[in-house]
Amino acid sequence: MKLTFTLIALCFYCFLHAQKAGTLDKSFGDSGKVLISFNNTELQCFASAIQKDNKTIVVGEYDSASNNFFLNGFLVLRYLPSGVLDKSFGNNGRVIINFGYDLQVADAVVVQEDGKIVITGYSVSGFFDVNYDIPMARLNTDGSLDSSFGNNGKVITDFSDGDNASSVCLQEDGKIVVGGYYNKVDFLLIRYNTNGSLDSSFGNKGKVIKMFSEISSIASVAIQPDGKIVAGGLTDAGNSKFEIGRYNSNGTPDSAFGINGFVTTDYGANSDQIFKIIIQPDKKIIAVGGTGLNFDTKHEYIAVARYKSNGDLDSTFGINGKSTLQYPNERATGYNAVLQSDDKLIVTGPLTSNIDVDYLLVRLKTDGSIDSSFGTNGSVITDFSELYDVPWGIGIRSDNIIVAAGSSQLYDPTSIFDVSLAAYNEFGKKQIIIQKIKHYIATHNDAQATTLNNVFIYPNPAQNILHVEGLSSNAKLTVVDFAGNVIVSRELSPVPSNTGVVSNEYDLNISSLHAGNYLLKIEKNGEVVTKQFVKE
Repeated sequence: MKLTFTLIALCFYCFLHAQKAGTLDKSFGDSGKVLISFNNTELQCFASAIQKDNKTIVVGEYDSASNNFFLNGFLVLRYLPSGVLDKSFGNNGRVIINFGYDLQVADAVVVQEDGKIVITGYSVSGFFDVNYDIPMARLNTDGSLDSSFGNNGKVITDFSDGDNASSVCLQEDGKIVVGGYYNKVDFLLIRYNTNGSLDSSFGNKGKVIKMFSEISSIASVAIQPDGKIVAGGLTDAGNSKFEIGRYNSNGTPDSAFGINGFVTTDYGANSDQIFKIIIQPDKKIIAVGGTGLNFDTKHEYIAVARYKSNGDLDSTFGINGKSTLQYPNERATGYNAVLQSDDKLIVTGPLTSNIDVDYLLVRLKTDGSIDSSFGTNGSVITDFSELYDVPWGIGIRSDNIIVAAGSSQLYDPTSIFDVSLAAYNEFGKKQIIIQKIKHYIATHNDAQATTLNNVFIYPNPAQNILHVEGLSSNAKLTVVDFAGNVIVSRELSPVPSNTGVVSNEYDLNISSLHAGNYLLKIEKNGEVVTKQFVKE
């Protein structure tokens, strides 16, 4: 009865404080948005990743030309969950990696299980910028170069005059898979060992090149649970199309997928291109990108396709496996996407009008239709008061906050790019908290508990000390917030009082907690009981 009453009371509280899914998270930056710039320095973001601790990694290009000194390199920034630069990372949150080229751009980033950060992209030098190579770096958790990787943290891969890396992912064994293009016209896959050396067991001494009869390139790679590699991009013979290839773990094409390992999808326009590949838990493959109008080389609409594990289009998604998202009088492209825990898909990219370019987020249901419960009719548009705001990266933190990252610039030839980020609520707050409470109480309350029936806590609300009374033997106390994060954990033993009698009351210090609602999980002798309290 007490638990039911607590749940009803909290649900009522949540109702009063509900926020719609897709609203900006007001606790992040300036009311949900962050714009970072450095004097006389151009900063561009082209990819992002979320760490386990909910910090956000942003990578792109650093281009400085101040005091007659030119510096170009990979840009790496790390943000705290509040949207502030993490001063414990690199130089006050910023790391610049120089490989010695004229131009160095980071296009992809992934965070390893141990927290180390792998970054790759492309570098250019030489007369008329003809020498393209693939630089890669691995950083320690503090932003320093990892000396155990490559040459003091750096690896440069040179196959031809036109190498480019646009995507990176990790296998379960820690090996690194990179996708891009070779000689500017061919699919290129590379696999590295954990120390940065080329993996000779993959393809031809670490690389796989697929030459089509036309220009082609990989924009995104993903690893299936069985270790097979899915790569997506485009093939272009004057009319570009979605192109997906699936490879076995040794780099050979998977003959069980499409035709000899490859699938081509045509939206009937002149310009179809994949920018992101996602593997669903059921092994279906999602491809996100853009499609253009006939006789128009621009991407006009967001294009999303879903495939069965054999490469056939999934007829249960969109119209015969394809979904096209149109915005009247505006152009849109899907540059990136992320899958929610409920398998809904959030797509992000630029929304271009005759006035400016803004961040666009749109959420799709599992059948490919627009989810009207997200934002306004399924879409969220974010303007940073600049004229050119383009999101490239997106991720979902463990606390159900969506973080999109990109670049912003004024339409002024003299202006420079800045890095921009925005954070959004994945679900409405009411939905999050009710789901968390229901799940936590259902899984953390022992219906057979007898010893703990007489345990109670006070005062409630509490300020600095929460008294727990009724424990007569060893116990464990755990404080959890409604995002599921463990805030305090204590292993307790009976404490003798000043009279020599063992006390059954414990004082739990909660002074470090932020004001709000929490759950106290009490464990003893195999029994578990959960109680709710408020920190003032």
